[in-house]
Amino acid sequence: MFLEPPSSGFSFAWRTTQVFWLATVAALERHPLPLFTCAAIPAAIRAYLLLHTRPIHRWQLNAIDALLVGARVMLCVIAVWVALPTNEWDELKRYVMQPTAFEIALQRIGAYLGRSLHVFFWEALFFVAAFLLLNWLLSSIARPLSKSKTAMRSHVTHRAVSSILRNLLLVPAALVYLVEILRLRFF
Repeated sequence: MFLEPPSSGFSFAWRTTQVFWLATVAALERHPLPLFTCAAIPAAIRAYLLLHTRPIHRWQLNAIDALLVGARVMLCVIAVWVALPTNEWDELKRYVMQPTAFEIALQRIGAYLGRSLHVFFWEALFFVAAFLLLNWLLSSIARPLSKSKTAMRSHVTHRAVSSILRNLLLVPAALVYLVEILRLRFF
């Protein structure tokens, strides 16, 4: 879509950021169930670890870590699947099956980023600013949801609710957004 950025990185990055947000929202609307189902596993694990008061055995911690890594890898794969249209998903599978084609595609991404690093920095700045704002918004939403009678328990509950909201909403949206950023450079 946008192959050659103009010399002014800010205005181009602002326009592409709007396109990325629209594409991210469209992708999240198309397939919310698989994405949020995979995001629920890390959210539940994080809440369990924050709210669990007794010591956790080493083997339990190792099992939780293995489950968490598996869920996050699956979440990344599903984020790529959600963000890509069917023809691009098939093309990506072909790239992955043929290492030389995948290497050429990665070289194209590297060459593009090398030519337009100033635009990528603006896009990254917009990405960080938007997701910090969303993080603050989710934390503000979590505060009334986590009211408790004791102040200490309220703090722990607030951390758990904030973590659940971040894992359920912010992480999948951020992954899809990052896929959208790289998608236009990859295909």
